[in-house]
Amino acid sequence: MALATTGEYTIRLAEAGEAEELTTFINKIFSDAAVWTGAGLILKQRITLEEVHAFLADPYSAFLVARSTTPTRLLLGCAHMYIPPSERPHNPEKDERIALASMLAVSPGLQSRGLGLELVKRCLVYAAQAWGATHAETQVFESQESLMAWYERYGFVRQPGLNETHESNRRRLLNPTGERGRYAVLRISLDKHTLAKFDTHTSQTAKL
Repeated sequence: MALATTGEYTIRLAEAGEAEELTTFINKIFSDAAVWTGAGLILKQRITLEEVHAFLADPYSAFLVARSTTPTRLLLGCAHMYIPPSERPHNPEKDERIALASMLAVSPGLQSRGLGLELVKRCLVYAAQAWGATHAETQVFESQESLMAWYERYGFVRQPGLNETHESNRRRLLNPTGERGRYAVLRISLDKHTLAKFDTHTSQTAKL
């Protein structure tokens, strides 16, 4: 089922048969020197095929993919959303349920043209509707100031004191040193106002 459609692309949930293509696509985007070296980082590998298979089989995990509407159905972008084990099962007595957004990847030639934002919006709406998430978080390397500013522009707020270092990802970095290996945590509330703003027909600015 399509979650968003324009004349140029369709966003939908990824399927198991797309695992290998997703793995290759994500690792290619995240190893792009133009993306990472500006932050003093080079990522060797973002995710393995086995990890993608596991995420696709997890009912509390969703990969969203954007594919062109041309006959070739090219993979143009993707993003991942999931509920961490600490938030499962859903406890209606809790005030919060946090979903984590990650692995936003868009083909280099299509970046800064609205597709990444549309993928994030679809992820947030899906997490709220499918899993009852009340908030979403994402993690950005502290040295990626422009990326943090991008998330903040669309409603994410940096959480003071919530700086994390993930060894699993640090091992995938070439020569990670000091603060360059640390993440800043950004959070957004999935309240009715936010969802109403995001859960609209794809805007003209998202067209390629």
